[in-house]
Amino acid sequence: GGVMSHRVAGGVTRAWPLAGPRPLAASRGLTLSQRRHIGTVEAPVSAYGAATKAFIDSFKNRRLKQYDPFGKISPVNPVPDLMKELNEKPYDPGHIVDVYTKATAMMEKPDISVLMACLEALGTVFDPNSLWATADRQRLIAFKKFKYLVGDLIDRQAEIQDQDVPRVLYALSCLQYRSWQMLPHLLEAADRRKDHWRMEVLCNIIHSCGVLNIGCNTGPNLSHPTAGSFDGLVERLTVHLCDRYLDATHGSAHDWAQVAYALAMLDLYDIKCDLGYVLPLVIGKACSYLEDADQLRDSGWTQYFLYQTLYAVDVEKPGSETEVKQAMPYWMQQQLHLEWLPGNILLNGQPQGADDFQLDIEAALKRTGYQGQLNCSVGREFDEQHCWFASHLFDPDLAIEGDCMLPLEGHVVKPSGFQRMKNRMLRRFGYTVVTLNQRQWDKFDPDHKDDQVIRIMSGHRIRRTGMSPFD
Repeated sequence: GGVMSHRVAGGVTRAWPLAGPRPLAASRGLTLSQRRHIGTVEAPVSAYGAATKAFIDSFKNRRLKQYDPFGKISPVNPVPDLMKELNEKPYDPGHIVDVYTKATAMMEKPDISVLMACLEALGTVFDPNSLWATADRQRLIAFKKFKYLVGDLIDRQAEIQDQDVPRVLYALSCLQYRSWQMLPHLLEAADRRKDHWRMEVLCNIIHSCGVLNIGCNTGPNLSHPTAGSFDGLVERLTVHLCDRYLDATHGSAHDWAQVAYALAMLDLYDIKCDLGYVLPLVIGKACSYLEDADQLRDSGWTQYFLYQTLYAVDVEKPGSETEVKQAMPYWMQQQLHLEWLPGNILLNGQPQGADDFQLDIEAALKRTGYQGQLNCSVGREFDEQHCWFASHLFDPDLAIEGDCMLPLEGHVVKPSGFQRMKNRMLRRFGYTVVTLNQRQWDKFDPDHKDDQVIRIMSGHRIRRTGMSPFD
């Protein structure tokens, strides 16, 4: 409405809106902190006598400041722009997380396609061919915004379409992130739609389950409210794979080799179909795509999957042992054996770079005065070359391993498929294996971690090799 005049030093008169903020001399109703805050505003009014925006904003509640009415107006459908921005740096985890953050700022309820694209991009970044270290993946999983992303997907998992399930499942396996809240929905769709999956997709689903150590025949498993427990899921999918696609001519050796490796990880050597043992059929099918040594040498991860499966069969002696060895041509066995170390097949198949969890365990061992061998190769006494590395090895027969896989519902600890297979191998070699879970380990302070190490070592009569604060 009207205005009131206020005379300031120098005889200059300025107009103040009655409804707006008043000058300091007239602000009797303000608190001391409000007056001090007003004094920080350099120009409370403009040249035309109206209060400046900065002056008005100084009185706003902090929450109101988060909304900028003068800011850039978001597009009606920001999804195409977000997808385009995501594809600009698809191998940068920080950029991918930034795209998710922008999506949450632009949309009150981010589009489900953007959420899945961000998770799948992160899974691709840390797939088996990744150049990122294990520590990078561990730090990403511990990052708050990554947990927000997974939380949004858990809340809206009903919107994940069946055709998107294999990609999300593969991303979780690459990240080694076993979300017990989301996986039942994905596994139920994978089982229900098994008649519709292409061969390559079905092979990848089986491998993802093997990495996450779910759907096996023994131990604790996930369950669905309507579909029930997922016990035997991998066996059902593998038998269905052989029934449908064993005579198929398309596909690749990699597809079937990853299935064989998944069966070895989950200790499913002796499952059967109408044609007999499944594992020899899968091995034979994978080998049928490789015609000569050059193709085998250029097959990448197929070499690792085949030789580790063959070695595990030789160590664990399942009922299908003879048939598995007969299913792989002798020249192929020989080449894999000769190039296992010189061809860097083994080294390429191991986690590379720093491992924060392993280094944390090593720090606790040093604080308590114990010193073992770090990343030491192990095997049978008569092996010409080793196929496995122990994380921490102590004489005469103790191996301490670290596993980063999330527990199941109810905080039930269950290792990853890789760690499960590794533990079995180490026990076959004569070692006692102690597996520490990162989620439980991170809850301890350094004193409790040291106490856990001392309990483990004293229980196995391991002697200290150095001084510790307890000496």
